[in-house]
Amino acid sequence: MIRACVSGITGWAGAPIARAIAGADDLELASGVSRSAAGTAFEDIGAPVFGTVAEALADAGADVVVDFTDAAAVKEIER
Repeated sequence: MIRACVSGITGWAGAPIARAIAGADDLELASGVSRSAAGTAFEDIGAPVFGTVAEALADAGADVVVDFTDAAAVKEIER
């Protein structure tokens, strides 16, 4: 089972990607990242939502991060 974190989980594309991951047989939605929704759970799936990728990886762990944000946000993750 591959555990995934979706950065941009509440966005127009991130939310359907997260739902698809949660519905896949070989994937698990471990967590999501959204500054505006940090501290909540993603829809009825219940995956925790964090304010940063670093927090999501430290607290929920994941094998992969799917980033569906903008280029400026990705540059911040690299630092």
